[in-house]
Amino acid sequence: MLISGNKIRARSCILPVSKNREISQVLGLRYRAAIGITENSNALAIIVSEKTGQISSALRGNIRRGISTTDAKKTISDICIPYSSNAIPTYTTMPSASFNGIWA
Repeated sequence: MLISGNKIRARSCILPVSKNREISQVLGLRYRAAIGITENSNALAIIVSEKTGQISSALRGNIRRGISTTDAKKTISDICIPYSSNAIPTYTTMPSASFNGIWA
């Protein structure tokens, strides 16, 4: 689902899949699409595993896996505040959950 300006803009979307060959083989298409959309835009992607319910987030081509609901909410509120295109925080500077590595 794509949300912009507090409105749902699209659902059931086909997203650009990352072509980065260093992404772990355990990550499926949903994760690769989340990484891909964040590589090509200023989007924040939130991913929920159908199998485990595990929450992950992706920003600027980086992914954090296994974040808590609290951390997911904080990430969304931190990122979704209107920023200029040059001021979007990166995971290495965000104060929320610890970063587990780009391809963890």
